[in-house]
Amino acid sequence: MEVILKRDVPNVGRVGDLVRVKNGFARNYLLPRDLAAVANIGNKRNLEHHRRMIEAAKKKIRLESEERSKEVEKIKLKFERRFTETGKMFGAVTSTELLKELSDKHKLQLDRRDLDPNEIRAEGKHSLKLRLPGDVFTEIQIEVKVLKETKEKKEKSTEKKAGSKKASAKKEATTDEEEASSGEDTSTLEAAPVKAKKAKKTEEKA
Repeated sequence: MEVILKRDVPNVGRVGDLVRVKNGFARNYLLPRDLAAVANIGNKRNLEHHRRMIEAAKKKIRLESEERSKEVEKIKLKFERRFTETGKMFGAVTSTELLKELSDKHKLQLDRRDLDPNEIRAEGKHSLKLRLPGDVFTEIQIEVKVLKETKEKKEKSTEKKAGSKKASAKKEATTDEEEASSGEDTSTLEAAPVKAKKAKKTEEKA
């Protein structure tokens, strides 16, 4: 079946294109969603007129997006996430979250395919490429921080390890002192019989 696309359809064509698709795909997907119109004689006759209108609309959208991109590139989104003690992030900042933030806070209605990358899995600052309507590209900044409770837990863990090392060092020092003291006592005990023997010989001579 030949249809005229009313909107861009991935892997099918762009708005205004005359394309041939399977009957089932047209009847069950394209036509019910108003993504295309049947390419009958009347529609074909008006196709060029529609294309001119579509091109004019696309140009207007592109100009609006180019103007808006100047404001969009100033956007900075911040997220907090839990991390393991080794610095590995639990999960990711997903495309769903990114799209929701852009929609709720900045009135940007985009699709997952308009984000590159479409998820973030590391701490720090990241650049996120956006494709605005009309195929206008821009970038925004994303910052992922360690969740406060995770940071505090990590600091406590570090302090605990430092305390454990300090206690271990102190214990080793005490053990060394005890061994040294024990050595001195043994030496004294070993020397005592020798002194007593010498004293006895002196008395016998006298």
